[in-house]
Amino acid sequence: MLIALTITVGILFFLLRAGHVFHTVTSFKRQWLAENTKVVDSDSIVIAALGDSTVQGIGALRRSDGFVAQVADHVAAKTGKKVQIFNYSVSGAESGEVLKEQVPELKKLARYDVVLLAVGPNDISHKVPLVDFLHKYELILQELPPEKTVIASLPPMGPKDADGRSSDEWGQALKPIAAKYNVAVAPVYDHVKPRANDFRIYGGDFYHPSKVGYMLWADAFEAPVLKIVKQS
Repeated sequence: MLIALTITVGILFFLLRAGHVFHTVTSFKRQWLAENTKVVDSDSIVIAALGDSTVQGIGALRRSDGFVAQVADHVAAKTGKKVQIFNYSVSGAESGEVLKEQVPELKKLARYDVVLLAVGPNDISHKVPLVDFLHKYELILQELPPEKTVIASLPPMGPKDADGRSSDEWGQALKPIAAKYNVAVAPVYDHVKPRANDFRIYGGDFYHPSKVGYMLWADAFEAPVLKIVKQS
């Protein structure tokens, strides 16, 4: 009886965690959209964000636990300035959707000091050919100011593309394009890989990062973001 009760409680716990993750897809989106309507403060450091569900912070219990918010907190602490976030990311977005839908929204922003970009896992999961992904990514970078842009290397993930290539191979293929456009790369893969088997870095769906997982992402972004902020 005790074993059955323990198993039941465990299943309910995991179902609640997974349910919370799915709930945040809507709630985080609504909260970010509300932030995006605010006026840019002339005295603030403005961080703009593009990408997929990781940029939304899905998997964390709170929106403030996502890597974008954590990076903003680090910048505020290190500079003593107010930081505003304008997050145009969309859960489930592929590179093509970032190009067609999110970049135009970014261009409406009056001013920004840093652009964070993380996209690619959905391209892999949806079997988008690597060559198409790289082409779309290059088109995105052509629209962004290189001196203000930091892109994420692809995180370690289970799914592979249609040709059996891993996210690490996709990340390696992305490096020459980043170098071509002289944009900084946040080494997310290198920060996450050593702890890829640690369940604590994953959210309730065991796919998206948890707050702890997003701390690893934020650590990868912090140095290149602070470098941009100090030079601006």
